[in-house]
Amino acid sequence: MRAVLIFARLLVGVAGIAVLVLGLLFWSGNPSVLSMMGTLLPIHMHLGEALVLGLWILGVQALIARVSSGLAVLVLAWGLLVPALGMMHPSLMPGGMHWVIQLTHLLVGVVALGLGHMLAARIGTALKNAPAARAAA
Repeated sequence: MRAVLIFARLLVGVAGIAVLVLGLLFWSGNPSVLSMMGTLLPIHMHLGEALVLGLWILGVQALIARVSSGLAVLVLAWGLLVPALGMMHPSLMPGGMHWVIQLTHLLVGVVALGLGHMLAARIGTALKNAPAARAAA
């Protein structure tokens, strides 16, 4: 169970930071980045998928271990919101106000990172305390 936690935590952390950096580079409007958009956008999307996979692994692990079930369900649901918004955001509110959708996309991603790390920490604490609870029983 610890190996799964470590894997999911790394997946959320590494993929999350990488997807965030790529997204900010897109948003910067840097011409050299924009010229590579055809190559970088699929990488951004696949990293987002890896982040969501990590969230779902953590959510399922928390439910199995009966750790913070409310947070686990929120993480699983957030894992559905992230790709839905990511796939739809280019067509939402086109024009001068599109920055609102871009900002929303960024915030949803940052919250996903935070939720994943919060749930991973709670699972880790529960796993640490599990041997002590069994020994006391």
